[in-house]
Amino acid sequence: QDLYRLPRQTARRIQEHFDAVPKDFVENPPQSAVEFASSKVFGRDSIKAGSELERNIEVLACADAVQEIEYIARRVKALLVDDCVLPDEITVVCRDLAEAAPTLRAVFSEFGIPARMLHDPPLANSAAAGFALTLLDALESWSHATVLDVLTSPWYCPEGAGPRKRAEAFPLLARIAQIIVGRDEWTRRMEALIERIGKRMGQDIERLLSAMPYAGEAAAALLAEVRRLGELSKLVPAQATPAAFATALDALIEHTGMPRALDMSALETVRDDERGALYALRALLGRMALWDDKHGLPESRAAFAARLRDALQQARYSLTGAASGVTCIDAASVRHLRFGHVFFACLNEGETPVPPPTNAVYSDADIEALGKAGIPIEDKRAHSARELLLFHHVLDVPRTCLCITWHGVSRRGQEKLPSPYVADLVELFPETFLAQPGPAAARFVPAPSEAASMRDWCNAALAAGIKANALPLCEQLRGPVQAIAPKCAIERTRQAATPYDAHDGVLSDPVLIQSLAKRFGDDHVFSVAQLDTYIACPFRFLVERLLGLDDTETPVAEFDPRVRGIILHEVLEAFHKRYHRVPTAMIPEEDARQAMAALAREQFDAKAWRSAAAPPGVLDVERRRIETLLERYLSIERERDDTQWKPDQFEVEFGQRGAEAQPFVLDTPAGAVRFAGRIDRIDRDNAHARIIDYKTSVHVNKGDVQEGRSLQLTVYALALEQMLL
Repeated sequence: QDLYRLPRQTARRIQEHFDAVPKDFVENPPQSAVEFASSKVFGRDSIKAGSELERNIEVLACADAVQEIEYIARRVKALLVDDCVLPDEITVVCRDLAEAAPTLRAVFSEFGIPARMLHDPPLANSAAAGFALTLLDALESWSHATVLDVLTSPWYCPEGAGPRKRAEAFPLLARIAQIIVGRDEWTRRMEALIERIGKRMGQDIERLLSAMPYAGEAAAALLAEVRRLGELSKLVPAQATPAAFATALDALIEHTGMPRALDMSALETVRDDERGALYALRALLGRMALWDDKHGLPESRAAFAARLRDALQQARYSLTGAASGVTCIDAASVRHLRFGHVFFACLNEGETPVPPPTNAVYSDADIEALGKAGIPIEDKRAHSARELLLFHHVLDVPRTCLCITWHGVSRRGQEKLPSPYVADLVELFPETFLAQPGPAAARFVPAPSEAASMRDWCNAALAAGIKANALPLCEQLRGPVQAIAPKCAIERTRQAATPYDAHDGVLSDPVLIQSLAKRFGDDHVFSVAQLDTYIACPFRFLVERLLGLDDTETPVAEFDPRVRGIILHEVLEAFHKRYHRVPTAMIPEEDARQAMAALAREQFDAKAWRSAAAPPGVLDVERRRIETLLERYLSIERERDDTQWKPDQFEVEFGQRGAEAQPFVLDTPAGAVRFAGRIDRIDRDNAHARIIDYKTSVHVNKGDVQEGRSLQLTVYALALEQMLL
């Protein structure tokens, strides 16, 4: 590779167009490792540096990108505090600052390091732009998630809106109302939910009101906000030119109260940054509004949203920052600048140098021919020369020292290698001259003397085993350690090879143990499902059976499988009661088919409403699916031809409230266990009986039953044998 290819081309063009006078300058011999590397890197001659050079280059390997930035920040903090270096004398250089900027901002802010971030992020990264796009999506789709995102957003503050104290209840109410998508569905189902709450209709409403007494008020507030959002949607037409959409969206921003919500933000830094983002957003919409409508074709809201999303990626906005401080800059912008201390970060393969772009139009031969014709197009060689030159420029920046870092694991956990430029640099010097042992891959916690933030100090002190009162520390340092030490002691105990205790889920409180013993005493009646849950996962038993916590279910446009199971059970029970003690194979085929179809229609019409989230099209498909399942059932039963088994009893309950049979008592080494259950069907063959349990899908195999991982059929068989026959 020719490091000076591009500078020579520039020099030739200057000589061709101007009366240039060449002049040679005497180069002083390098005195430091930085000067030697700048003059000899990428050279054709293999020249090793002498040991007399000042050692002012380090090459450090870090575990991942976050640890790398934190390590640099600690070094920077030490320069500022211990060596009294001015912040303006320090710079952090990245080949691609956009990738590293968020981490740099977060870490430097936490460590209290003043920083000038010479990078304006895309407007699409701002909360203001994100809310505007979500608002457009909500007005277009009226989907469950997007509408809730708008109504619960701190950016949503329309004129005349009442206090939003109940907004935290909106997601739960929308789930209970089974809302999926559509403006009419939001209105209709919220009105139905308000009516159910007013009349206390259903066990789910009773549970809701017991946990949330103000549910009716919150539901009315949600309906009011949905209607308000519907009125605001009239500001944005369904079809318009991009310029008209831009004007409408700017008006919508004003009516939703985004500027007013911004002024109410509690965090000053957020307020200042997002004020700049909102200004940039409205400026962008203003430029789009100036487009000539005569040449703009009408498009849909969705098309305009896609256009706006692309524009937001291209537009930039400025973040607030210190007027002076440590400079964070990309490699292309640092050319010809000088700093005392330079940290060149993220020097990884694939990032430095940046891979050349693929030209899908012209081949290398075409690019060469176009260049000879006076139409220069950068080829792979020119790109490579430019990357070499950028690296060389960074080597020219330091006046005092240069620290080069790279990390071994990507954000996705993939292995990463150092840049090939690192190998070129290391080869210039004797072994171990440059490379220093970086932070160990497992050592994400610094030594106490290296701590650069309060979090750093707490982690370092606790990792080193420093007691809160062991050192003469100020209260500012001792207090946080005292607060977090008991929690860390708990974690150490949990990670140690010691018996489980209260912090691992073992109950130790005597009152609680006594309460549970009473609740699950000798008279307690277990369902088989309870014990199956305990066998599979004791923690799930605790959450579901003891604490009574349910999964948070987001409504989906599908038929509820629980309702499907209820319908199938009801149909099969009614069918076999109609043909009591008649094997399916003995029923005339056409009679069986017609009877099953009629019962399926009857039960579906009576119970399908329970799956409230399913739209009409899904209900039609589900009706046909159930009919098909029952037709397959008849076909399978007829093919088995086991006419000696006669369906005799159905939905046989024992041990449950209102059941004729008492709980089944099973004697075990731990004592008697009382069971309740319900058997779907019992078939008889003279003195023999068999249990039929209806399943649309089977997740239990023979091994699960034999090895005790599934108790249902075993307990039912014992109950049938001992008390039901």
